[in-house]
Amino acid sequence: MEKDWNDCWNSEVTVQDLMSGDGNKVSAKAVFIENIKGEQQEVGIVSPDYLLVPNTKVVELIMALTVTSPWGWNSPETFFDGKRFVYTTTTDGIQAEVKVGDSVKLGMIAYNSYDGSKVLTIGLFAMRLVCSNGMLHNDYFPMQSFRHLKGNIDWDNQLEYTYKQLLSENTEENLSGFANKLSNAYNTPVDIYTLRELRNRIKDIPVSLFGEIMDHYLVNEEATKYGFINACSDILWHKENKSIQSYKYNNYIHQRLV
Repeated sequence: MEKDWNDCWNSEVTVQDLMSGDGNKVSAKAVFIENIKGEQQEVGIVSPDYLLVPNTKVVELIMALTVTSPWGWNSPETFFDGKRFVYTTTTDGIQAEVKVGDSVKLGMIAYNSYDGSKVLTIGLFAMRLVCSNGMLHNDYFPMQSFRHLKGNIDWDNQLEYTYKQLLSENTEENLSGFANKLSNAYNTPVDIYTLRELRNRIKDIPVSLFGEIMDHYLVNEEATKYGFINACSDILWHKENKSIQSYKYNNYIHQRLV
């Protein structure tokens, strides 16, 4: 089977000096990674003070957090497009009920980039059990960022601080509060007028994406606000041609609708 970028998320990455046309070094640095053909490919230009964090280091950090927590964590999923990396894992140890037979569980997500477009960030999210739809919502699930500057990261202290920020006594409360909001959405029927209101609330998403969501909603979901939210989550989380924008829109939609 032909490799794609997601198979290369843990490839070795290097930072190299850039040279001007006259052979002199310039202040910026180039980031290279082995691509799907086994060749070195430039994936970003960064400042000389930029601290490159390999994706493998991000996974180490997540594993350190999950091992310290009192819950077991499931096999992870990864997204990588050559420049931006997303790592997700979930635990069955914390769950909250939306309705009978329909619950959400806690997940942990990490972002990283090799082109400087996204700082190393670790946070939480919710996943619906019945369909494995991931739901991002920064108001309910905190995110902790690490600045990519040389000399500023004390990993042990940062990990301790991140653990306290993410996996605190408020974690279960936040998940339950999110589930309660989804429960209210389950009890909210949707007609043509409500649908117009929902579209206006997420007017920043492209028409093409809204069309995909509507197709899924009409064919597969119940005529409630919860059904519409699940259509959004399903399309964005399980999209075959997922991009980093899928995660951005996921958070945007849930913040606007939940």
